Amino acid sequence: MKTTVLLSILFASTLSFAKDVQNSTINVAPSNIAQVFTLVDKSTDGVNKKLNIVVEDTGKSTDMSARYKVYLGYASRAEMGTLSADFEITDQAFSVESARRIEGGVYEVVTTELRENSSSEDEYSEAFFNVTYHIDARGLFSAEAKMIKECEDYCHGVISSSIIVTDSAVIQ
Repeated sequence: MKTTVLLSILFASTLSFAKDVQNSTINVAPSNIAQVFTLVDKSTDGVNKKLNIVVEDTGKSTDMSARYKVYLGYASRAEMGTLSADFEITDQAFSVESARRIEGGVYEVVTTELRENSSSEDEYSEAFFNVTYHIDARGLFSAEAKMIKECEDYCHGVISSSIIVTDSAVIQ
């Protein structure tokens, strides 16, 4: 009986969502950058590839508004061109705990966020959740390879792509 109750509480407090995130133009003032997690930084054959998780500090609030926005930024720089893509992961973070590379093209970001608590008996209740974002960016690298193949001599621009972001949230 106790095990059943504990499992139902655990499952009731866990939420999971997936979304397709398109690249977009993102402008962040250097003074607002709170953290940068470099997950890829490699150079081969004169091409430097860098993938960062960038955390923007949007400032403190008098209400319960989130303070941080989290982005994934990718750039491939070479003598004959620069390709890049930027994606917003979340704009609801109260803190960013970690970011790491899981495997080639797959990354994870862990935040703390205020979300609706559907397991509460109240009609509407919010609680802090530990949110893990699972980011599948393999499509980005496929789009980059296609773009490079279509370029003639000089390849410069924004990679038209999307990434798949799945989040799972566990109440604190």
